[in-house]
Amino acid sequence: MKMKDVSLSRDDLVHVAVSLKSVLGEVDLQLVPMAFGVACEMLTAQSVIADTLKSELMPCVFSLIRMPALQGGALGAIVDFIVDLVKIRPTWLNEMRGELWLVGSESGHVTRRCLKSVAACMAGLCRGVPQETEGTVAELVKEIKVFDWLGKKDGLL
Repeated sequence: MKMKDVSLSRDDLVHVAVSLKSVLGEVDLQLVPMAFGVACEMLTAQSVIADTLKSELMPCVFSLIRMPALQGGALGAIVDFIVDLVKIRPTWLNEMRGELWLVGSESGHVTRRCLKSVAACMAGLCRGVPQETEGTVAELVKEIKVFDWLGKKDGLL
């Protein structure tokens, strides 16, 4: 079922967004594609929910991309969600790029898999706002060269 076939109030959509956050809080990677698939359908059908979905689900995105087991369909669903968010609100590109950079550059538990997940999400930002790809990539390469990514910069370059 597509969201465009369903008529929901803004309050109903907010309730669904909060419910998706709790599903993603369970950290069951089997549920990640379904949850972000629903979020993408909501964005496509009613872009007015973008702010709520971003505030409710982006913290989950940041937690999930830190997980060494994240890959395949779960990572693809996260990237699709990021693409849809920045398509609707291109002004979020720089903010989201900065937040992803922080996840990838924080000390401690950064794994090569995390860096690959961050790179996939960065590529999603470029897919969402293609006219900003050159500048986004140039800025990212500059940041990678300056910061050693905990000795793992080859994971992104």
